[in-house]
Amino acid sequence: MNDDPHPHGGGSAPAGGKTGNDLSQSLRNDQGRAIDVGALASAAMSDKQSRTTYSLGQVNRSNVEAVARGTKGRVLLDGYQRTAGSDELRHALSSHGSQKKEATRGQRAITVADLNRIGAITSKPDFASPSPKQWRGADCLAYEKTIDGERFVYVEAIFAKDAKVRFVSLRVHTHK
Repeated sequence: MNDDPHPHGGGSAPAGGKTGNDLSQSLRNDQGRAIDVGALASAAMSDKQSRTTYSLGQVNRSNVEAVARGTKGRVLLDGYQRTAGSDELRHALSSHGSQKKEATRGQRAITVADLNRIGAITSKPDFASPSPKQWRGADCLAYEKTIDGERFVYVEAIFAKDAKVRFVSLRVHTHK
């Protein structure tokens, strides 16, 4: 597993502005710098052979508290690290990045900019609860947050043995 958040080494995530995304509410690495998840996803899309795991920083206190409330104390993420794999980022953009496909589901296509909202979604979700789905045998959490009139649904898998949560999916439901 490569915990380097930058796909080509260097030890740091892409700096804000590289993809033109607003990173003010993004996830933060251990040095407090914004992590441009959209740039990581773009890199994963350009290198279809990549099997990289990116570190998206430690789960922050407000996220820990929101999950504890939403799961009635059954899931405690204190000390957990958040990760995302290049395969899952590619899958999210490939499967949920087509407006034609998503419109039939009452959703809009996700963008690389939407991926940078994961920090806002997980830090102060409207809802955080166990997901009825599993991913690769792991239980999952689902977060929901309405931003600018759209409902974002972010799902991550819980790996308690490793004290990690991992990106699984992101969808955007429109309220039209």
